[in-house]
Amino acid sequence: MVLHAVLLLGSLVGALPADKRPEPGGPEAVATTAEHPVESSTTAPREGARGIRVSSESVAGGFDGQFAASFRPSLELRAGTLELALGARITSGTDGVRKRDWDEASDWTHILRGFRAKGAIGEVEVGLRGGDLGGLTFGHGALVRDYVNNLDLDHGRASMGMIVEGPLFRTEALVDDFLAPHLALGRAGIEAFDHVLRFGVSGGADVSSPSSVAEAMGRRTADAFGVPVATERGMGFLTVDAEVALGKPAEVEVAPYLDVVNLLGFGRAAHVGGRVRKDFPGARFDAQAEWRFQSDDYLPGYVDFTYDIERYQSLTPGLSQLTKRAELAAARGNVNGFRFEAGLRSRWIDVRAGIEDRPGEPRGFGKASLPLGPYARLSGLLAYAGGPLGAADLRVSLSKRTYLVADYTRRLTIGEDGSYRPLWAAGAGLGLTIGTL
Repeated sequence: MVLHAVLLLGSLVGALPADKRPEPGGPEAVATTAEHPVESSTTAPREGARGIRVSSESVAGGFDGQFAASFRPSLELRAGTLELALGARITSGTDGVRKRDWDEASDWTHILRGFRAKGAIGEVEVGLRGGDLGGLTFGHGALVRDYVNNLDLDHGRASMGMIVEGPLFRTEALVDDFLAPHLALGRAGIEAFDHVLRFGVSGGADVSSPSSVAEAMGRRTADAFGVPVATERGMGFLTVDAEVALGKPAEVEVAPYLDVVNLLGFGRAAHVGGRVRKDFPGARFDAQAEWRFQSDDYLPGYVDFTYDIERYQSLTPGLSQLTKRAELAAARGNVNGFRFEAGLRSRWIDVRAGIEDRPGEPRGFGKASLPLGPYARLSGLLAYAGGPLGAADLRVSLSKRTYLVADYTRRLTIGEDGSYRPLWAAGAGLGLTIGTL
């Protein structure tokens, strides 16, 4: 059994003094996400900030074993309740500009890296969000957990969603790609009795869930855009969750919960667990533990970090010939299991770690956000799923407008045999930013 480890190193730019922050030059600050029941995984932009920032990065290094250089322009605009982030990455190697980065319409719409607009009707806020999805989690994470929509290197996507939120309720609906969506997700949650009782319903559908991938002469087939040729069928999923919050976070809040998940047409499960939260001056500790009772044809956290890859090719050892939908039909006997995670967050530090026992393999994960001195920040995403995946990014401020950048990414691309394979890139260079943000 292979242990899957996920390391999420979040952005530190919000934790550094305003006059000493290494300017990020990237659009991730307004990337869309949904709140985790304990904490959102996205650093929020400064409320009410107004201005514009134009940035560019020039980086040289290696790309899939060859020398390559990349140019990364970006633009951020904030005007009160409107936030917009545009960005692109143009990679050139010995064969010229990498054409697969720009051969689909969704690659061009992915220039939209972040968008947020909101208004209010009385005490009810209505908002739109779009762009990259980073660490999207609904409820307690029984169904949708840490989902990202751009793990596949060759197919850029820009999400779009709507949020309606009031004092005692929150609803959200979104699609993974507003131009050519295949995944639609939504959640509605309410609170009652002074926020003691909390109920939620999450669900969605993969409108083109692959059941099998076509093969020719023992090799998987892909189209001209590097998309596996698959037999597709719609698939829906639904979760109902409830929890009772006992105590206050300033002291200790304990919240037992129950989540019931139905992968429509396949398996079902009950996730029984609890959360603990304790607030300290300037910091927060929380932990979550659960036990899962499930049928054979079920996978926890079905829409997770690796979903966009595994819908075509399972990353579970020994099952790479199956799609994730087909993997559900592979009976595993006794597959009930546990999940545990804990974290500590403050202005300067954000750490989180955990482990989950799941069919075919256990998976572990961790998250950390640490300043490297007053002029540097480290951010990134690293996972182990049949091999290491993810990214790491280090930026060191040279002045108010210039910074050094060094990064490493290891993601997935379609190989010559029609199967996904890792592709790495690493480099270092210089960034420049100008503007009023």
